[in-house]
Amino acid sequence: MKKERKNDRKKIKKRLLFSFLVVAVTALIIPLAKKIFIFSNEKVLQAFKPQKVEFEIESVYSNELQKNLSDFALKVIEQQKLSEFDLTNFCSTLKKNFKIIKDVACDFSQPEIAKLKILGSQPFCKINGESILASNGELFSFEQFNDFDSDCLPEVWVANEYKIESLFSFLKEIQPQIWQNFSIDYQKDTNIILWPKKQQPKKFCLLTDKDSLSDFEKIEWVKEIEKKFGEELKRRARKNRVPLFDLRFKKRLFLRSIETTVNNRGM
Repeated sequence: MKKERKNDRKKIKKRLLFSFLVVAVTALIIPLAKKIFIFSNEKVLQAFKPQKVEFEIESVYSNELQKNLSDFALKVIEQQKLSEFDLTNFCSTLKKNFKIIKDVACDFSQPEIAKLKILGSQPFCKINGESILASNGELFSFEQFNDFDSDCLPEVWVANEYKIESLFSFLKEIQPQIWQNFSIDYQKDTNIILWPKKQQPKKFCLLTDKDSLSDFEKIEWVKEIEKKFGEELKRRARKNRVPLFDLRFKKRLFLRSIETTVNNRGM
């Protein structure tokens, strides 16, 4: 019996010793394995990190802006590890710093090469002869559209205080025929003056609001009146004034006059 007890004790001691050794070795191996894995993982990621970035930039009409944009994108890519690269955040960062950007597409299908396609916003119209309103609803200086012929853009003159969001929402609804034939003087939604383009000397203008702006029946009516009675209306108008046809009332026209100096903007 005594021998059996001694043997049992020895077996227990051996098991405890073995368990202790297993725990100790495991405690040493796991951190070491983690370090080896992390080291290897970093090496793998570094091998796949883009070594070359190719740019395709469309609808950005300034060489300086294109360079600034590509330099910024390169810097962002170089500062990020591939494991941390988030395409959505990358695109958001570019758009936040360059509001002219409409869309960004990235292609990492080729090893060590990142292909970036950046699409800019098209110019929509000129505002007050000082800035360009783009198709994304943002205002930009003429310098950011250096290589675009801004003379072909329609022009809008607006009051000093306006909200660009509501103005852009209104301008998007204007019919092409209005853009083609008139310059627009926007004071507020209920006070919009249309000046016929290339009319020298100025013969008449139209007073409209958002609802009557595209009332082409009345516009044609005014043209007929001007053809028949234009000279008489001009004689009756005081010096430096022209007839103003108010289109804002249903089935009626009101005739007033307005100073031509109100609109000396190269019509």
